[in-house]
Amino acid sequence: MTGKPKPFTAAREVPYSSIVGGGIMLLNEKGACVAQLSIMGCDKERSDAISGEVMTRLLATSDSQAAKDVLHERARQQRDEGWTEEHDDEHDLFELALAGACYALLAAGYKPDHEIIRKLWPFEGEWLKPSATRRRDLVKGTALLLADIERLDRAEAHNG
Repeated sequence: MTGKPKPFTAAREVPYSSIVGGGIMLLNEKGACVAQLSIMGCDKERSDAISGEVMTRLLATSDSQAAKDVLHERARQQRDEGWTEEHDDEHDLFELALAGACYALLAAGYKPDHEIIRKLWPFEGEWLKPSATRRRDLVKGTALLLADIERLDRAEAHNG
């Protein structure tokens, strides 16, 4: 494999300490800590949220273009479409997962007017926006699945 060397190969969250806050360690290829990001001056819940966001962004620096594209699409859905966490949380009947599945079916070659897509699509018809490529439909669908996983995680944290 060619290219410039990576400053780190992995990241992991450091256990929370009420004295110093939370943090993230960056590890080199030998597993040694090469840097640590500390998050101080906020409660555990906020520290965990910040750590989670930073971890997501660190993962987006992976070599996987597909993972980067899904994370960028998720951010686009939130930024450009205005789909906030609060909005997503209202879809507690797995509508986001169903929408993601429909985009996967489009990528698999189903037409938007196919009976199964019409039955599964949980929103108004105009919100189904097939893409120019199958890959793009997979990226959009996976981002919707990610949104539903995030929704479940928030619900579990709230109820747990």
